[in-house]
Amino acid sequence: MDQNFDLRSYVLHGGERVAAEVVRSTWKNPRESAFLLRFGASFAAATKRRHDARAKGKKVPGYLTLRLGAGEVVTAKDWESFFDAASKRGVSVMLLTGDEPLKHTELLELAGKKSELLFPIFTAATPDAQALKLLDRCRNLVPVVDVSEAGTQALDTMDMLTKKNILFGAFAAVKEDNLSAVCADARVTAIAKRNCKGLLYLDGLSGEAEKAELAKNISRLRTAYPELLFFSMAGESFGGTVLHGTKAELEAFVR
Repeated sequence: MDQNFDLRSYVLHGGERVAAEVVRSTWKNPRESAFLLRFGASFAAATKRRHDARAKGKKVPGYLTLRLGAGEVVTAKDWESFFDAASKRGVSVMLLTGDEPLKHTELLELAGKKSELLFPIFTAATPDAQALKLLDRCRNLVPVVDVSEAGTQALDTMDMLTKKNILFGAFAAVKEDNLSAVCADARVTAIAKRNCKGLLYLDGLSGEAEKAELAKNISRLRTAYPELLFFSMAGESFGGTVLHGTKAELEAFVR
């Protein structure tokens, strides 16, 4: 990657552009406009709470990664306590990953009520009618569509979200056998045409040559597709503080 590339400037100006596009697209959607205004105020307040906590020597992450499991039952009360504690400490964003998040209807219903928190939902599923209705109603739930594999399912999902004017992004888990495909112009063009706002590459590559190739591709794509924001992240941990959605972990966080 270009050593002179300024990631901070890219994020800042790219984020401003995306925000402007979202605002323009919500002129005819008062509910989304109202959400954006509320979340903007909440985000600023959360940032101040984090800074105050860090000044006192307390570590508060800007975002959490919540990796959902398929087994343990966690009650609605446990989730509500967890969301409230995270919000009070200054957490602004909570990534939902792991076991298909769109299947966790009760959790998403609860998350949708916490409008001061933003929930990117990393999903490989096509939303059914119930999930689509929920995403339309709760604009703090932001789908991030899996485009790791070739096929039309992800594109069909994006078409559904675009028709509802729902903000969404995309991600690809990059391995040696799909590196060329997920960076190919044909796939990126198809994604960009569907009003996607950003593409995150999860770097699962083991070789240095392949990692360099991914970095080179991302640099090229940023120039070729200025309407999209491109990012990469090592591994599939999604970074940040990772919780696995178990009752014990949630209770420990609340304490």
